[in-house]
Amino acid sequence: MRKIALPDWFRTAAAFLLIGATAVYLWQYQHELQTLANLSLVLIAGVFMARLAAYVLMVASHWWITRQRAPAVAFSEYLLVSANGSALGTFGLPGTSYAIKTLYLKHSHGLGYADFFAVNLIAGLVTLTSSGLIALGGLTLLELTGGTSSGWIWLCAANLLVGPALLLGFSLRWLNYVQAKRFAQVKGTLTELLRDWSRLGPAFGGLALRGLISFLGFGFLFQSLSGNGLAAGGTVDALSFALRLVRVTPGNLGLYEWVVATFAKGLGATLAVGLLCALLYRVIGSLAMLTAGLLSRLAPRPAQSADSTETPN
Repeated sequence: MRKIALPDWFRTAAAFLLIGATAVYLWQYQHELQTLANLSLVLIAGVFMARLAAYVLMVASHWWITRQRAPAVAFSEYLLVSANGSALGTFGLPGTSYAIKTLYLKHSHGLGYADFFAVNLIAGLVTLTSSGLIALGGLTLLELTGGTSSGWIWLCAANLLVGPALLLGFSLRWLNYVQAKRFAQVKGTLTELLRDWSRLGPAFGGLALRGLISFLGFGFLFQSLSGNGLAAGGTVDALSFALRLVRVTPGNLGLYEWVVATFAKGLGATLAVGLLCALLYRVIGSLAMLTAGLLSRLAPRPAQSADSTETPN
């Protein structure tokens, strides 16, 4: 998904302000830092493996949809390009991941910009829908086990499920009302991809499994730091996933932490615990992403055929 059109100076300033606010808040509640003693190496390793598996599944699902239009692209190269782009985007260059993948696929496999936009649109909407469904499941489990939640949390989860599902289901119909020529190719690609949903089944299943694994990874971390249930932490992760599809500040630094903290507060934890969970999850996720990029470098490269830049009709 593309970045929100905001001036770069505003993004950078907002990131510094939010990170500064995080540091000041945690300094005022230093006693909350004692919860870090509850973390074990086994737990950290488990969260790392969950983040690595979730990231690889997400990239694999995007790759599966992409190869419907560019069948010659190999998973190892797609993973490498994705990891490199995401790493640069995380460390201060908004939109880098999308731009790098777009340019690479255009240059190496002849995949048009409109085609790749359609691929990302489908993957993003499916991911958001599955995240909303997982969030509602987590809230239901939380209620059944005696946990507490706020009404606005349920509303956010419902919107996360229904909104993207409607956009995906009626995307072709809505594009009929768009007269801009540049959307003609997007509509054509969407029509081709959505004509046979069974072809995209593995990608949809992979995105759903990604959400469940991430639910467990963040849930165990949240449970260890806050003492709240696994379901509460998993729900926080599912609700905050939308921020991984856009970039408001560089890498959403500060913004992601405070959004997670706000959801954590609504599910019975403190803001400080929510901030700590988000910071740790970000660091562990960055390490998992870099590991995925390293593993992709070690994978054998397929030979490029003469017609590798052709796309299917």
